[in-house]
Amino acid sequence: MKTKKCKNCNNCKRLYSKLSIRFFRSHHLYCIIQGKITKAENECKDWQKNEREYDISCERFKKAEEDVKFLLKYFD
Repeated sequence: MKTKKCKNCNNCKRLYSKLSIRFFRSHHLYCIIQGKITKAENECKDWQKNEREYDISCERFKKAEEDVKFLLKYFD
C-alpha cells in the first residue's frame, strides 16, 4: 500500500445521501473508530488495511439457485 489514506482504510465507510427517490454517493467518508465524517485524503493513526472477504460456500450457492428458480417461476 503506497499511502495510508481514509479512502483505502477498513474503518472508513462511504456515505450516501438521498435526493427524492434516488441515492447518491458522497465524497465524504465516515470513520467508525473516530465517530466523525472525514475526507478521503485524510490520514490517521487508526488506519487498517481494507481486506475483502468472499463467501463461496455451498450454502450460499444453493440459496442463490433457489432464488433463481423462484424468480423463473414468478416471471413465467
